[in-house]
Amino acid sequence: MPSWMNRLNIYTFLWVVYMLSEASGTKDSALRQVLLFVLLGISFYYFVKTNLQFAKPPYFKALNILMLMFFLYGTYLIVWFNPSDYVVNEPSYNYLKVICRSLLPIYAFFVLFKDNPISEKNMYMWIFTFIAVAVASYYMNERNLLIAAMLRNSTKVEFVNNIGYVFLSILPMCVFLHKKAYLQFLAIGCCFFFVILSMKRGAVFAALVCVVLFLWKKFSFSSLRKKILLFFVFFALAAVGYLFFEYEMNSSQLFQERLYETLDGKMSRRDDLVVTFVKYIWNETTPLQFLFGSGANATVKIYYNYAHCDWVEIAVNQGLFGIIIYLIYWIALGKYCLSKKYDPLLETVLQMLFVILFMKTIFSMSYSDMAIPSTFVLGYCLAQEKKNEQVVYCNSINQKKTR
Repeated sequence: MPSWMNRLNIYTFLWVVYMLSEASGTKDSALRQVLLFVLLGISFYYFVKTNLQFAKPPYFKALNILMLMFFLYGTYLIVWFNPSDYVVNEPSYNYLKVICRSLLPIYAFFVLFKDNPISEKNMYMWIFTFIAVAVASYYMNERNLLIAAMLRNSTKVEFVNNIGYVFLSILPMCVFLHKKAYLQFLAIGCCFFFVILSMKRGAVFAALVCVVLFLWKKFSFSSLRKKILLFFVFFALAAVGYLFFEYEMNSSQLFQERLYETLDGKMSRRDDLVVTFVKYIWNETTPLQFLFGSGANATVKIYYNYAHCDWVEIAVNQGLFGIIIYLIYWIALGKYCLSKKYDPLLETVLQMLFVILFMKTIFSMSYSDMAIPSTFVLGYCLAQEKKNEQVVYCNSINQKKTR
């Protein structure tokens, strides 16, 4: 069997196919549902294997507790589901399905990276595969949004594209291109370009923070000659960014609207969602509901949409109990990602990943919408040992050390 035909590559490839099918508009196709069922089955197998066979980083204890909470609430929803109680029509099992799709791959990638040390060439291949899939998904999603607008007899031709968060999730992976600086900056520039095009303000803000963090880390660990070069690269990127900003301001009405809304402190309809749910928590919940929440998917019982903020969503669904569990999870993830016990490469990757995932808890949904590139990177990093014992991700580096 060829070396590339290993379990890690096959599992990742299946997720890539799923990502493309998700963006193509075939969300309800039987083939796509079967593929997701297979992937969740594989992921659950590795969830069990992680907890039974591997010496796990402490992060997994917090993740297990969070998963247990979601499982209990999700199971209760399935057993006691009443469609007439909900403003949004959604299957009872969807709550658990979405969370499992988001979080279970972390376990799978952790085990697979433990069992299949990835080569530098293979890492590069997956970085650019994810970028290519994200680009294809972006344009497929644009097409679907345009078709939907035409069916509504709308003349709208510019849209907010959720694929921007996929590009955002690829940014930490680009750190692994450190030996090919031109490819690294090309990949980061491509991802940042599409994040801006997506018009997702939370994603744009997170991408800005990540790029600044990346450049700062790159600058800090470089020689004097490279620092001078990076200084010029930074100004070149700033100039290109300014020209792109000017172009978008002059050519895109949606870009102007989103920018002015942001400057005025308006966040679309998210403010209304948060205010509605906070008023519900303070004014309409019983003491029991305040402590333990109103149940899984309670937000779509109360209003027409999810909270689009993890902390508010959990406060409504799982109450103060859920907030404490989620806080414990983030303390564990923060201790892991912000630790100084890793080499500069992994340290930068983990810090960028933490910024993205945490900011998504505020601007979007993090625990229920973790993109596959994020779980890929997190699983890889978790599979590494501490700095003085870790397995270096590049086979080529291992070979040099043995010579």
